[in-house]
Amino acid sequence: MHRLLRSADIICLIAAGLLIAWSPANVFGEDVKSQTEWFEAGYDNGLFLHALQDNGHSFALKSNVRGQFRYSAFIPNSDVPPPLVQTESNNESRSAFDVERARLLFSGHAFDPDLTFFTQIDGDTDGDQTLEFLDYWVANRRNEHLTLLVGRRRVPGVRQWLLSSMNTRLVDRPVPVDFFRPGRTVGLWAFGKIVDDLHYETMVGNGYRTSNLASGEFGEGFVVAGQVRWTPLAEFGVGVTDFEYHDELAVALGQTLTFSSQNDRRLGETSLPEVDTVREINGVRLAEAFAMFGRVTGYDVTVYSVDAAFKYRGWSMNGEYIFRSIGDLHTQSGLSPSVVIDQHGFYLEGGKFLIPQRLDVNARISKVFGRLGSAYEYACGLNYFPTSDRRIKLSMDATRLIDVPLQNPSSDINVGDNGVLIRTQLQLMF
Repeated sequence: MHRLLRSADIICLIAAGLLIAWSPANVFGEDVKSQTEWFEAGYDNGLFLHALQDNGHSFALKSNVRGQFRYSAFIPNSDVPPPLVQTESNNESRSAFDVERARLLFSGHAFDPDLTFFTQIDGDTDGDQTLEFLDYWVANRRNEHLTLLVGRRRVPGVRQWLLSSMNTRLVDRPVPVDFFRPGRTVGLWAFGKIVDDLHYETMVGNGYRTSNLASGEFGEGFVVAGQVRWTPLAEFGVGVTDFEYHDELAVALGQTLTFSSQNDRRLGETSLPEVDTVREINGVRLAEAFAMFGRVTGYDVTVYSVDAAFKYRGWSMNGEYIFRSIGDLHTQSGLSPSVVIDQHGFYLEGGKFLIPQRLDVNARISKVFGRLGSAYEYACGLNYFPTSDRRIKLSMDATRLIDVPLQNPSSDINVGDNGVLIRTQLQLMF
């Protein structure tokens, strides 16, 4: 399921399935109509089909489509001298329309409501016009304290990475989130409620960032991670803005911890593909940061974050401090640099609904820093919900970027960016 599929093939298969499932009887004959009497179908925040068998087993399937249509423009600061260390970036101006996170989602349960499944197919215009099976898992809810899940999904590591990109405060996530966060992997998860208002999630999986990698392309060591989330007052709700308009103060506090070994003695002088995903503060890939020893082929990485957020009467604020430590470096020469690389970052963002569930304004500051320098982000923007529904949102923001070490096409940010990024986005889910 890691392989990428051509968009046309997937669309044709999906269209054929929907045509067969929902075509009227006068097209496919009376047999189709008689076979549909034991289930119901319709629309409820997604197209659904529900069936109940005589033995009490049930089946439910819901499908959703979401997407983000975006225009972005980057205006570089021409007064900035070229970097001392070469990276992929040339800090040039750019302007483009883009489709981000064009996704097809399937969710539901089989046999029993506590046996659930989820599949998410993703495509975008900066992904070579292909579709990818982004998430896929099956979960069994044992009780309110324990749900077991197997499949592929996000590795816990940074709080806002765990939130849906549907519910970001500005057009996309803060720079420190995308710089420090892990990725997706295949593994085993356990989550649930410890006591009232205190929830946990733990997991063990193949690696820190192993999206679309075959089994021979990541290390022997596993990634292990966990997070806790405490909401001591009112129910916090979805996302970070106060779309719900809380009449009582809602507070959320959390921590996450992630560890992964990126080393693999089987590979010798060949570096793991996932090693290339981590960078130094100056934007250089860590794999290339110690030229005197040869290419870095592996390392251990630990990420810790602590976060806090509140919502009250349309006001909201959230922030997070993130620490990443990288050690036990292995190189092509066989020599290990005796260095531990500590990197830090934080973001603070807040906003206010000027018109409840319609219009909000937001602002953000963030910083990433370490032994090789610092990077900054200053942003402001607004969101408009034309139908007072989260699923349709028009967003605009402007961001001042300074020496960004991040390469992330999903956010329209390139490593080395030093200038102003302007984005406008229409987001839909149905």
